[in-house]
Amino acid sequence: MSQLLSPDGLYYWDGKQWRSITAGGGAAPPPPVRSSRVLLIVAAIVIPTLLVGGLGIYLASNAIFHQAQRILSSGHPECSSPGVRPGATVSPEEELCGGRLGATYFGVDCTQVSGTPPGVDVYDRGTTDTQWQSVDITAGRDGCHLDVGAHHTRSFDTAKTLAADSVTIADFVTHTRVGGVGLQIACTKEATCVDFSQYGDGAYSLDEGIPEGGYENLTSGPAIFTAPLHIGQPNRLIVRVHGQAVTVFLNGTEVARGTTTRTPTAGYVVFYVDNRYSAAPQSVQLQRMLVFGSA
Repeated sequence: MSQLLSPDGLYYWDGKQWRSITAGGGAAPPPPVRSSRVLLIVAAIVIPTLLVGGLGIYLASNAIFHQAQRILSSGHPECSSPGVRPGATVSPEEELCGGRLGATYFGVDCTQVSGTPPGVDVYDRGTTDTQWQSVDITAGRDGCHLDVGAHHTRSFDTAKTLAADSVTIADFVTHTRVGGVGLQIACTKEATCVDFSQYGDGAYSLDEGIPEGGYENLTSGPAIFTAPLHIGQPNRLIVRVHGQAVTVFLNGTEVARGTTTRTPTAGYVVFYVDNRYSAAPQSVQLQRMLVFGSA
């Protein structure tokens, strides 16, 4: 019997719920959970400003908007460790954002290679494709080029499974607010997956993969209340998994915290560029990805 597929071709109906169709090392990222609060806040500031009139008033309101963002984000813990800076060197036994780094599990510096790094598999999939396709990428001093076409997702996977208790660090540059980026930790189709995604429009989502398909959201919201994604500049994303506890830092600010319902097991670590819902291409350079034990 043929299965009923969702319009994007990434989910099927099993008779009770929608489940994701996955391939490659990691699972397909969940649909983005986007909050309308960002748009409401922007509309509340910009629309009255335009009605009152004047570029000067608009610029003043824009300054108030950014000041409000700083005030709202002040309620989220900041990580003062030097290692939160993009490009900063980190090493085992170092303290990083409330925990100590364990042994090195994996490390790639894409600024030092010219193509797909050793120990990495890169996959691409369009929304109408039924399978992930293995692809080669180029790299240079700016990092591994994860340039994604319209309605596509590209993943940068560890070739081997790694222990679930870990600290994963990804340095990257995204050049547009189109689509989003994410990290998956301890990902397998048969077990579970910790998935954090950050979108250029300000939404973020922390999800837990369900064995054999599907996702459950742990927490989500707009980044206006936390840490903004830097466009055209380096970002450092840190995801710590310790037992069932997950903590996420973006550029030194805690973005999300959650507890999984299942204890994660060994799986693949995946950095991905999610451009499924955009008709425009997305350009991202992954500069480095490091994975340490979580001590």
